Amino acid sequence: MRNRTTYFAVLQSENEVDIGSPYGSVGLDLAFSINDQNERFPVVMFTLSDGQFDVCHPEGCKVNYKLDDDMIMTIDGMQTSSTNIVGCSERLMEAHGGIGGCMLQNLALYQPIINGAKKLIVEIDIFGYGNAQFKFDVSGLQPWKKWDGLAVPMTY
Repeated sequence: MRNRTTYFAVLQSENEVDIGSPYGSVGLDLAFSINDQNERFPVVMFTLSDGQFDVCHPEGCKVNYKLDDDMIMTIDGMQTSSTNIVGCSERLMEAHGGIGGCMLQNLALYQPIINGAKKLIVEIDIFGYGNAQFKFDVSGLQPWKKWDGLAVPMTY
């Protein structure tokens, strides 16, 4: 817990989607975090600026994504107690056989981004609206030491 540094990067979607009353236009945030000793896998979390994700099935929420011009892929997420956040939870870890399962889910998205992907499109299911796509410029997310001000180190 002490003498460790954790790096965070939060990106806001380039677009917003009008999901109607009472929320109006909403955006999506994508957050990454990892610590300097790699004792924890990269954490990937999606947060709606307003509104909430549609109710997840017991096996988790499906999040479709596409990097650059590659094929569409899917990772699983789980709603936190706040219905506007989807990420790894204890329930999802249990479903995937422990932390390793979540690590694979997060690495599937994280690894190509730090290896030079430029564009990310994420499709999520919004409660009362349906599927919505959000676009991100991920070109600045390089290996952790090259985040050019996007990463915020926090030392414990």
